[in-house]
Amino acid sequence: MAVLRKSICFRTINEQQIQRLSSKKILDDSDETTRKVKKEISDLPDKQIYPEYSQTIKGVVYDKKPFKYHCIEGKAYVWCSCGRSHKQPFCDGTHKNTHLKIKLRPIRWDCTETKDYWFCNCKQTQNPPFCDGTHKIPTIQNGHSTVRDVHSPPVIPEKIKKK
Repeated sequence: MAVLRKSICFRTINEQQIQRLSSKKILDDSDETTRKVKKEISDLPDKQIYPEYSQTIKGVVYDKKPFKYHCIEGKAYVWCSCGRSHKQPFCDGTHKNTHLKIKLRPIRWDCTETKDYWFCNCKQTQNPPFCDGTHKIPTIQNGHSTVRDVHSPPVIPEKIKKK
C-alpha cells in the first residue's frame, strides 16, 4: 500500500484528465458576479503578448488552495508556474536551476485594477495565473502537495548521536 501511495503522490495531472475535468462545473455559474469573474480571467490581454501562456504542461502542486493577494494597478507580477518557487505564488527564479531540469517558465501578468486577486497554487489552472477551482477535483485533493497536509508522509525526527 505504501508503494502505491508513493507512486500516486508525485504525479501531475495530464492534459486528458484536465480536459475531462474541465467539462464539469468547477465554479458555479448561477450568479452574475461569478460569470463576470470567469470572463475576466479567461479573456486576459496578456495571453496575446506573452508566449508563456501557451505552455501545455503543468507544474507540481504546491498547495491545494488558492492564495489571496492585494495587487496594485500598473505593477507587473510574475506567477510561478512550475510550483518549485520558495516565494509562492510568485516566481523566485528556481526554474533557472539547471539541475532541476524545469521546462516551465513563469507567467507575467500586468495588473489593470487595484484589488484582491486569487492566485492559483495548485498550478493546474486553465486560466493562469488565477484560480479557476481546479484544486477542488479529487485527484488534486487526494494527492501530494509541497505544503504539508494530511496526505504528507509523517515527520520522523532522527536522534542525534553524541560522541
